[in-house]
Amino acid sequence: MEKEILKRSAAIIAWTKWAKTLLLKYYPDLDYDKIQVIPPPAPLQFIHKELNKDHVTILFLGDDFYRKGGIIASSVFKNLILKYKNIKIIIKSNKIPYRYKSYFNKFNNVKIIDYFINTLELYKETDIFFLPTRADTYSMSLIEANSLGIPAIVSDLLPLREISPFSIFCNANDEKAFYEALCFLIENDKERKLLGFRSRKFVEEKFDPIRISIEMEKLYRLAIYN
Repeated sequence: MEKEILKRSAAIIAWTKWAKTLLLKYYPDLDYDKIQVIPPPAPLQFIHKELNKDHVTILFLGDDFYRKGGIIASSVFKNLILKYKNIKIIIKSNKIPYRYKSYFNKFNNVKIIDYFINTLELYKETDIFFLPTRADTYSMSLIEANSLGIPAIVSDLLPLREISPFSIFCNANDEKAFYEALCFLIENDKERKLLGFRSRKFVEEKFDPIRISIEMEKLYRLAIYN
């Protein structure tokens, strides 16, 4: 059924080149030119961040705690807390196991959030976005963080490389690599700002709502009149 729907479609929208490649792999009979790579728009956000902070805030954000790498994040955070006194950690997920909650609730510099909250409020505090995800085909939260100039440390997955090329990438299960990458950004303010600036510029160009709206209009017109 899926194959027939795709074959009959006047056009197919893929959010990434990686997704287009997979479509052609699973459905080799599809017309290559029929599949257009158009990501969803991501307008730049403007928030007033706290200046002259005496700490660095790391945000782990993912509703599916296990798939998003919550176990690795928790293990890395335990070691970071022991090493640094000037860090703050925010863990936002709606599926955080009790054992992790009970452990981190002992620390004043760790905030556990398992309820709805406007993520923009969390980004205001964030200096580093951390996503050691085990599997992801896309990540709107990563793009949102980048749009605010927040550098990211994420798993080395092809779709994430495509949507956030200026992030720091580590193998999905390499806890040591994630730890060392976080230590590097915690200790290097200039590098954080540089990666954040580059990431924001990429979002501005790649996910510009006006440009994407024009592309979508052209595609719909082509599909309607052909």
